[in-house]
Amino acid sequence: MTINPTYKVHERIMQTVVELTEEEHDPFAVAGCLLAIAIFVYRSEKMEWNTINRLLSECVKQSVISEDVVKETLH
Repeated sequence: MTINPTYKVHERIMQTVVELTEEEHDPFAVAGCLLAIAIFVYRSEKMEWNTINRLLSECVKQSVISEDVVKETLH
């Protein structure tokens, strides 16, 4: 079984997102900050679109797994 290369990073970021939402920070503000940071990293690394697409696909797979955690936190 191959371990998703984004798993550990995703888990750490997800923990921070959960903590921020539990502290009653606006979830959309949290998401917007994450998006801004991601865009900055992609641009600074001059990644090829195929690499960005593959990375985002892996992140989405991991995010779907964590969706229930976010729903529980927000409600």
